[in-house]
Order: sequence, then C-alpha cells, then structure tokens
Amino acid sequence: MQHRGLARSVVRSGVRGVSWVVAAAALTLAGLVTMPAAAQPAGAPPAPEFAAPEPPDGAPDDPPGPAEAGRPAAASRGPTVGLDNPGWAVFTDRAGTRVDYPSNIFTVELGPARRGAGVELGSADGRARLMVYVEPNAENHSPARFVRSNLRVPASAIDYRRITDRFFAVSGIAEDDIFYSRCNFPARAAGPMHCIYIAYPRSEERAWDAIVTRISLSLRAPRN
Repeated sequence: MQHRGLARSVVRSGVRGVSWVVAAAALTLAGLVTMPAAAQPAGAPPAPEFAAPEPPDGAPDDPPGPAEAGRPAAASRGPTVGLDNPGWAVFTDRAGTRVDYPSNIFTVELGPARRGAGVELGSADGRARLMVYVEPNAENHSPARFVRSNLRVPASAIDYRRITDRFFAVSGIAEDDIFYSRCNFPARAAGPMHCIYIAYPRSEERAWDAIVTRISLSLRAPRN
C-alpha cells in the first residue's frame, strides 16, 4: 500500500483497513466516537431511492484521504463482486442525503444503518459494506469540536484525518480491511450530520481508490 502517495493524490480514499468487529467496537460516531444508544434517532431508516448519477457540483476543497447476523459471509479469495465494473447510481433518502454509490458492488440491503437513521448495503460476497445515515448533532458542535470531544480511537488506529469547517473525514486500519468515514455538517451550527461509512478489503486498496473518492466527494445534504 502506498499510503503517502495516496495522501498526495486526488483520492485519499485508500486508507488502511479495519475489521468489522473492531469498527463496531471502536468506531461509533461515523465509525469513530461513542454515543449512548438513547441518543440514536427513533423511527425506521428511510428507504433508498435510485437515479442516474450526476457529477458532484463544487467538490470540497480537499478530497477524502466510519455487522453480523443476516449478513453475507465474506469470501476468502478473489476480488469483491462487481469491483471490475462498479456501475453508478445515486442514493437519496427522505432526509435529503444524496451520494453516488457503486450499484454493481453494493447490491444487498443489509438493514438499518448501525448509526443514526439510514441504511447499510453490502456486496454479494460480504467483502465490502457501505452505510449512509443521518446523525444528530445535539450540541451543535463544529466538525473540529465534535471530533475533539468524541473521538474514542487511539491515534495509532487512525492513519488519515481531515477536518474543515464543513466536514470531517477519517480512516484507519485493523487486520485485513480498510475503512473510510465522513460526515458533512450543515451550513449553520444547528442540524444533523449526513454521513457515509465504507469498508473493503485492504488487498484491494488500489482498485477502490477512485471509487471511495467519488462516493466521498459526491456526498450532499440539503442546504440550510
């Protein structure tokens, strides 16, 4: 893995890997912070809707570098199903989230997102997962303050961190998987965060670089 090179490239997606067990235990806010169960939004997550993809308008000034009953078992060999021809569609939900995602890879709806209100999608072979969800920000923290107040992961577990006044993005490694987590904040302090969480095999980093970059840069929320 060419970690330093990724930091210099337009895609900072290929981060290091994290196992789903580690991610579930250590990464709770957007895969990274602790949040009491009572603070989770009530109600069923919005159902995904799909449309032809559109290029993102005004990408952020810096590119991106946050399961197991009822989920497909991960294949031990071979590339993730659909990786050679990811295909693209637009995911939208009732909260106004919009994000491009590789529809030929994430073909299985695994159920509600494990954070906030949203959905978790998986590849047919169980090797990759994507969560799209809306997370409350009850104290109206800025991205920097939110991460500073809530990060519960040792620095050694994180190999990329990008924080602006409108979003934070983090990634890290554990075992054989890579994770990438991002939350966009509203223009005003009040309002929920719109987030994505992606995990995929570390051995496929190069193949996923452009995919994770497109997902991250396309993430949009309602203007307010």
